[in-house]
Amino acid sequence: MLLLFIYPFLHGLVLSFEPKEGGGLANYLRFFSQPFFYNTIATTLRVAIPTTLVNVGLALPIAFGTRRNSAWQRVLTTILVLPITLGTVLIAEGLLTYLGPQGWVQHFPSLVACARPRARGGRKSPWPQ
Repeated sequence: MLLLFIYPFLHGLVLSFEPKEGGGLANYLRFFSQPFFYNTIATTLRVAIPTTLVNVGLALPIAFGTRRNSAWQRVLTTILVLPITLGTVLIAEGLLTYLGPQGWVQHFPSLVACARPRARGGRKSPWPQ
């Protein structure tokens, strides 16, 4: 986790204190002294604050709703968990389609007539010897 999340953040922070020109705080002084960057900060806040409030406003009632014992608890939990698990199921199905015993990878050599597929599980190969 350190390698994937903490290191890139710390590396970027260290690089921000090593500008091409000026002292250690030159990037920050330039950023906060130009009007264009004020507009960038204002636009970011105009988008981020309402988005955060809407997300929290919707997420809290849903979270508390899943904790109560009610008729809708299972339905709500299923609706929230299904997208998380469905991706894994579809990936597994795709891997079986390509790499399984009847998958494309096993049948590709016979399709291009460069080799015979291997017989599996002690069965006799249907291909002439």
